[in-house]
Amino acid sequence: WLISMLRRRLHRFLDYTSTTNNIYYISQLPRDRLWRSIRDTSYLCSPESPGPLRVWAVGSLSKLDVNINCLHRHSRFTINLSFVRDIDRSSAQQLHTFNHSLPRHCTHVILPTFDAIFDATYRYGPFHTMPRLPPTDLVLDDILLVEFFCRRERRQVFVNNILVYRWICIFELDALSLLVRAPRGKTVLNDSGFTGTL
Repeated sequence: WLISMLRRRLHRFLDYTSTTNNIYYISQLPRDRLWRSIRDTSYLCSPESPGPLRVWAVGSLSKLDVNINCLHRHSRFTINLSFVRDIDRSSAQQLHTFNHSLPRHCTHVILPTFDAIFDATYRYGPFHTMPRLPPTDLVLDDILLVEFFCRRERRQVFVNNILVYRWICIFELDALSLLVRAPRGKTVLNDSGFTGTL
């Protein structure tokens, strides 16, 4: 459903890399990447930069769940994002393999809770220059840009009924931007995913 103009715009984000700003598209991560401790947390880094790698990925919205906390009077949302290219999917698998962690057949990424997204449908720029949208504006197949850091945690997991320690790769969401709107008229709220705290 994407017209040619939108396809051209979308391709500007795919494979974007800026070593100056330490930004890498998920399929363009440096081969010599390593884990480095930053403020007592292990982040994926480049040998040339002291800070963590900011990873970009573009995908389509495949699911949206709402979590309402009545004590704090606000809603939080969790999404499933399907990668738009096979190479991005395999790159995410490599990140997990890098830690011997999650399933090999990864087709999407489940992002942690968030409460707002940036509207980059007309222009992507510094966060403070883009309008903010509520997650309820999203519909299935919207094209989103996810910006995240990779960190790892040592957790206890069961392997063949034996409790062992494994390093788990976690995508630490930093920003979520709407790049292209899908045709409207669809709903994404999943009733089975609703949870509440009273």
